[in-house]
Amino acid sequence: MWDKVKELFVEILLPMITVMNTNIATNISKKDEVEEEDTPLEIPNIGIVSQKSAKDIATVKSRIVVPNSEKTLVYHKTIVDTGSDTSLISKSIANRLDMEIDKTNSPELSGVATQTGTVGTVYGLGITIYDNDNSQTIEDDFMVINTDKDFVLLGIPWIDRARAIADFNSRILQIPISQRKSIIVPISLHRRKTNATSLNIDNFELKKK
Repeated sequence: MWDKVKELFVEILLPMITVMNTNIATNISKKDEVEEEDTPLEIPNIGIVSQKSAKDIATVKSRIVVPNSEKTLVYHKTIVDTGSDTSLISKSIANRLDMEIDKTNSPELSGVATQTGTVGTVYGLGITIYDNDNSQTIEDDFMVINTDKDFVLLGIPWIDRARAIADFNSRILQIPISQRKSIIVPISLHRRKTNATSLNIDNFELKKK
């Protein structure tokens, strides 16, 4: 009797159990793969809560602080660009504030930013972000863009140094100044009329969403 039961188990039940175990293992593996793909990438030191649309441009109000000078300028459309490895400012603003431009250091813009040239570099330019209670000035080296239109862009080095957190869903930019205090300012999202990523500044216009 036991021999017949053993024979039945080996010939029928064992293959069925093997197939079931294989299917279960395959499903678990596929589930793990999906969860792995859905896990967002972690970008160290740069706080990005959610990605904005590629068609949108995020701007904040800031105060430009000229190094070794008392001159400042409040600029309402300072672009926050988490995809740029360089901070940029236009020649028009640099000239208006009598900034000292190192014209011997004017590297070419690479990648998609090829339609506008540079005239030099401004070192240690301060950008102040402020709310009703607090302010923080973050310095960075800015490449000066050869255009007569006003333009200021904060790239990854500035964002990283400020430890800024950009929440494009809530439309706020947060900069910590202590363990308990942060500067929180609104982000304005603009629909671009032209290809802003090409930095063709002469045709660069923003439309408020």
